[in-house]
Amino acid sequence: MPSHPGGRWGRGCRKTFWGATGGAQLNTSVSYTLPVTQQTRVVFGAGASFGDRTYLRARFGVPAVAGGAGPSRLPAYEPGGGLYSVDLGVDVMTALSRHWVVWGGVGASQVQGDARRSPLTVRPTSFSASLGLAYRCCR
Repeated sequence: MPSHPGGRWGRGCRKTFWGATGGAQLNTSVSYTLPVTQQTRVVFGAGASFGDRTYLRARFGVPAVAGGAGPSRLPAYEPGGGLYSVDLGVDVMTALSRHWVVWGGVGASQVQGDARRSPLTVRPTSFSASLGLAYRCCR
């Protein structure tokens, strides 16, 4: 494990060419690693996700035909493109030995913009927790 603090940023783009939905998506993130001990580090992170109109319509839109049909009777909705999600999280990782590592984390994500206004969005904020154990074989 690195014993020095450091920040990182990342980004990822995805454009779907196959399939019915298509659209383009951009994910960005920043993180900061804080070493607590030689074996333990804490990582703080934040991110934002953007999508074009096609991407958001496929995931958060309600077509006019489906809007008035069926038992749900959701209103028709056509979102535009832009920011659709932000997230924050913190992870802790500890080396138990040369080969074994345990980690855990908590996070929150919130739907934003046109995606948040969609009738499909029931809970705009979600929370997550993770816990894991890993074996490193080749160190």
